[in-house]
Order: sequence, then C-alpha cells, then structure tokens
Amino acid sequence: MDWWKSVCEKTDFIENLYFPKSEKRKQQWNMLINDVESRLSLTKGADILEVCCGTCAVGVGLATRGYNITGLDLSESMLEYAKRRAEENKVEVEFIKLNALDIVTLKKKFDAVLLIDMAFGLLGECREDDIKLIKGIKEILKEGGKLLVEISNLEAYKLKGEFNMNGSSFRYSYKFNSSNNTIETEAFVEGVDEIRKGVGRVYSMSEVSTLFKSAGFNRLSFKSMDGKEEINNQNPSYILLCE
Repeated sequence: MDWWKSVCEKTDFIENLYFPKSEKRKQQWNMLINDVESRLSLTKGADILEVCCGTCAVGVGLATRGYNITGLDLSESMLEYAKRRAEENKVEVEFIKLNALDIVTLKKKFDAVLLIDMAFGLLGECREDDIKLIKGIKEILKEGGKLLVEISNLEAYKLKGEFNMNGSSFRYSYKFNSSNNTIETEAFVEGVDEIRKGVGRVYSMSEVSTLFKSAGFNRLSFKSMDGKEEINNQNPSYILLCE
C-alpha cells in the first residue's frame, strides 16, 4: 500500500499541519501529550517507542518530560522532520527507518509502545498485516509493558458516515465505505493547494478485542478520547490500552 508516500512527502502541507504557528494548535498538541502521559502512567526514564511516529510530536513531547523515546517510521522525509523537532526541543531521540510490519526485528525492548493518530489499520494490505503488527509489538514489549492505540470507531462511522475535523488552518475529511469497512481520508491545509489522501481498515470493538487478545494481550481497556469509560459514538476514534 503506497498511499503513504504521497501523504508523507516533504511539502508545505506537513510543515503547516505539524509545525503550527498558532498558539491554539500548539496547545492542542500539548493536551494530547498530557493525555498520553497520564494514560501510560509510567515512571520517568521509561523506554517508549512511537510507531509510525511521523514528525514525532508526541514522542518528542514525552522526551522533554524525561522519558527515553525511540521513533519509528518508514518515511525518510518524516524522520527528517522528527529529527528537526527533537533538535528544536533540545532532546535526544533515537530514530529508526523501518516498516512497522518488521518491528519484531528490533533488538531493544520497551516499557510502552504508542500507535496513535489513527495509524492502526493504515499499514499493510489486509487484516493479516494488522495481526502481524500487533504480534510484533507484543514481542518487543518488556514484561508488563503497555501498548496505547488510537482505534477508529466503526460504530461512529456507521452512524454518521463521514467526519470532518476542522482546525484553525486545516481540515480532515473521513468518509466511511460500508462495502468493505474502510475509511477514505483527505486532508486540506490552508494556503496549500495539495490534498493528501489515505485509506485504512476499521474494525468493530469485538473484532479489535479478538485481534489484540490473539496477539497475547490479556488486559484490554477501552476508553473514549475524553477518558470516560463509555465509548462516545459521536467521536471517530477511541483509545485502547493493552497490557
């Protein structure tokens, strides 16, 4: 699946979206980092891997708070952005260029792995690739390690069909294809003519439970994006914490 190449090309699109000038957008990123740190509840110095890290906004943010961060991505241009972010924040982060489906080849083990920004379901060609990814992550976690995943909410897409997320200078459009349970994504940024597109698979909560339990995760905790126990089907995604 090569759609990611067009999404991750080094352009003004990435610059404007992931390196925002507005204070409001910066605050949104900081709130996300706060939320991830709270959900993981790890001690400072813990080893954390961000898979499909992109510009590594969350990982670098956690590094500034005393965690040991590794960022993994297949896109060379996104890793260049990630390195720039780390340099600007004066933190050391290890970056690895690798297909996430080959994650099991990593030598190091981690206290936690992050797979956020609805990256799950976007990798590989099929369900088997999603299973391979989850099993690979399980293999590189330390005993008692945690996996934090942002999952696309199938019930919400069935209910609404399409979600649009608007920011001060950007807009995401997520359209549900009920014939094959996929989401077609388009992203627009103010002042940039380009449209970035992607497509990913989406699963029901019962399917998600089956996938992650089959990989060896015994404790699964589903929560809405606002931290509440009940999943909000007005929201296009939710958080899954696996142990």
